Amino acid sequence: MPCQHRFHHILIPQQENLEFLFIGTFNPVWDAANGKNADYFYGRASSLFWCILPHAFNENCLIDQGPEQWEAFCTNHNIGLTDIISSVLNGNENDEEHNDLLCRGFQDKNLDKKIDRQYVFNLDFTTHQIIRLISQNRRTLKAVFFTRSTPGEIPRIWSQWQLILLHCQNLGIYANGLPTPSTRGGTIRDKIALWRQEVGNSL
Repeated sequence: MPCQHRFHHILIPQQENLEFLFIGTFNPVWDAANGKNADYFYGRASSLFWCILPHAFNENCLIDQGPEQWEAFCTNHNIGLTDIISSVLNGNENDEEHNDLLCRGFQDKNLDKKIDRQYVFNLDFTTHQIIRLISQNRRTLKAVFFTRSTPGEIPRIWSQWQLILLHCQNLGIYANGLPTPSTRGGTIRDKIALWRQEVGNSL
């Protein structure tokens, strides 16, 4: 059975007058490392998204708030959230070790893991839906951001982002990768500064 995105029912945002679109990778159903499910996009303890994002728009941190406040923030700033993968399936159902990882809080690089030159997981991408969403909102969209800034160890995922990036360039919409909002890879102060700069570049 595939591991479906935890928020598959709201994976493609429906709000009107979309100005900013933030694209992540995948939100598994269960986060073994933190012992709980996320309440919303980027809602895990390992993510600083709800502190970094508000600061990027010159507002106060919302990391201690919840889905209601997060959704309200996105509505007020015409922000849409989505992920590039809708489900993940292990190519070998008898592989207990990797089945165990399938719906748990693994890193993005594990989604592109190979054994004997074969990918462990089959990924169901939302690329075409995201491209359609961008086209539908091309008159109001100011920027599209991917919450990864490097292709390291995620070649299949990065190739999908490149398709979205190219589509944005063809439409004249600002698009770029951002430093990961996770607790890894740099200080929160530096990440806030870079995210704020990128939002400013799009205006």
